[in-house]
Amino acid sequence: IERFIKFDKLFWEACSDSILVKVVFFSRLIPFISFDIISYGAGLTRMSLLKFSIATFFGMLPLTFLFTYYGSVFKVNSTLTYVLGFIMVTIFLLLPKWLERSSFKDRLLRADRKKQETTKD
Repeated sequence: IERFIKFDKLFWEACSDSILVKVVFFSRLIPFISFDIISYGAGLTRMSLLKFSIATFFGMLPLTFLFTYYGSVFKVNSTLTYVLGFIMVTIFLLLPKWLERSSFKDRLLRADRKKQETTKD
């Protein structure tokens, strides 16, 4: 596998379960991130199937509800449909940029290191 993916496997071995669960959860919240890539990546880690399933379930729940509600509104009010559609597309396009600027990844890694240091003591 290392030969095909062309990067060191130490990245996912260094991450704790809590970081991996957060990565799976937040990647499920963003609809244009490929679920396949995240699932295959999680399969290369030591994350348990239960934790992966729970993170996937709760990560997909908000958008599933939103899409279901949005679909029911579509039949009732077309103006509201266009407004909600525009808002959703805007949020989905700006969310990754906001997460990148907010150094979300760095905060996750710092919190994980801090947690690991406190458990070692």
